[in-house]
Amino acid sequence: MYLRLNVIDSNQEKRQFIFQFENLEIGFDIVNRIKKQGDILISADLIDDYQRTSLPVEAFDGVSFLAELKQLELEWISILAKSFPIRLRLDLEATHWYRKKLSFYEQSIVRLELMISDVNSRCEHQEIPFRTKSEVVFNRYQSIVRRYEAQLKQAHWIRKLILDRLQ
Repeated sequence: MYLRLNVIDSNQEKRQFIFQFENLEIGFDIVNRIKKQGDILISADLIDDYQRTSLPVEAFDGVSFLAELKQLELEWISILAKSFPIRLRLDLEATHWYRKKLSFYEQSIVRLELMISDVNSRCEHQEIPFRTKSEVVFNRYQSIVRRYEAQLKQAHWIRKLILDRLQ
């Protein structure tokens, strides 16, 4: 977000300020500080996502409100913390973690399905005559497929659990 201010400074010169800020409260506090030092606000525009919003210059009286706003924020956080059951608060905090885990298991499922397909393809296209050595290789491939299928089943199960928790 940006604020664009047109002011008349203490030397009666017209000046324009454009500055970027992280949150609205800080930006408004800066405007109040400029007003407090004696500059006359002509116009104030908030620019966010390529949209301009004209702000009423009368709203800025030169008095900082950051301390009061911070106190108000602490009060509503305290009220919300008391009113939400602990389970709901934990769920809200865990949502981000669940989404990351969901992405991990979805990628694992795709990877395991590809590996199973690859190993099965290798087993089907064995052109070595079935001797003792080729049977050992074939049995090894089957063992690998069973292990991947068990991991795939577990990944699907965990993915379902995560989806249930997110809903």
